[in-house]
Amino acid sequence: MGLKYDVVLVLSCKPNADGTQTGYAKSRLEKAFQIYAVGETNRIALSGIDSDKMIGYLLEKGIIKESISMENYSLNTVGNALFSGRFLI
Repeated sequence: MGLKYDVVLVLSCKPNADGTQTGYAKSRLEKAFQIYAVGETNRIALSGIDSDKMIGYLLEKGIIKESISMENYSLNTVGNALFSGRFLI
């Protein structure tokens, strides 16, 4: 059986003042991890200016860096859509 999802797109959230991930970010990242862990995808894409702060969470969970794509230009949901299109092709 093939993959269920070509890629899982995770929109970033601004971290807490101390640099830790917010509950929203953790929830999004955890769901992406679960989908990856059960073999329903082999790619996760992070989108948003704070993506570089979210990648560590996935690496700590054991996802290999080559399975993670990232764009850190978008500042809002419209930007997420514009800059993330390349992950969906």
